[in-house]
Amino acid sequence: MFQLARVHDTVHIQPNEFGKDALTAVRNALNAKYPNKVMRNLGLCVALYDILHIGESHLHPGSGAHHTAVQFRLVIFRPHIGAILTGSVVSSDEDGVRISLGFFNDIHVPKTLLQEPSSWSPEEGLWVWNVTPDHELFVDLENPIRFRVHQIVFAEQANAASRAAVAATAAAAVASNVASRPGTPGAGASTTALAAKAQAAGVGSSGAPAAAPPVAAEPPMRIIAAIDKSGLGLTSWWPGDEGGDDADGDDEGMEET
Repeated sequence: MFQLARVHDTVHIQPNEFGKDALTAVRNALNAKYPNKVMRNLGLCVALYDILHIGESHLHPGSGAHHTAVQFRLVIFRPHIGAILTGSVVSSDEDGVRISLGFFNDIHVPKTLLQEPSSWSPEEGLWVWNVTPDHELFVDLENPIRFRVHQIVFAEQANAASRAAVAATAAAAVASNVASRPGTPGAGASTTALAAKAQAAGVGSSGAPAAAPPVAAEPPMRIIAAIDKSGLGLTSWWPGDEGGDDADGDDEGMEET
């Protein structure tokens, strides 16, 4: 579940760190930048493991910081596909169940990957595993749950430059059309069409950026989990199961990437 990732980066040593030895200054800069951050296509950085090499420092025009090339290793959380982990149920809705590991909360079990047959109970606000017509097992909140890692999804990076160019073009078009004479045939229709395009691009009718409706931010890293096999689900469903957590043994050692 944890891996070591070798990373090369150029860190900025601020002037207030110049009085410290190079190793301490570099470690402080790395600890301020990486832990608790998701590195795209790599995983969640948990901690700095060690520093392998510190290169030369350079000064760049307009910056008082030392720019230092560093090679180091990070402890990364990224479980293997198929890994068996144990977390806690934090919420349920009609789409599925959400699980937390304590330090990582973006784990979702979609309804298609629940035990079969399962049904949603609107009265309880919980999912139910219908083992038999007379035997139902509820996925109760705040209970330990064993799950299998089905997929890891990283959020797509938004192309801010492309969005800004589209918005600027739409703003210019709207401003030009608004300045046209109201009596010109078709002017109102074209104004309406351009205004709609500008609004879609995030620009208001005056050419200023339009206030976009609030949208829930997609987490930078999500784990799609499954509890559709024997032994998975709430640990209380399987009495006498002495198998420990992380059955794949990922926590016994760290693999270097």
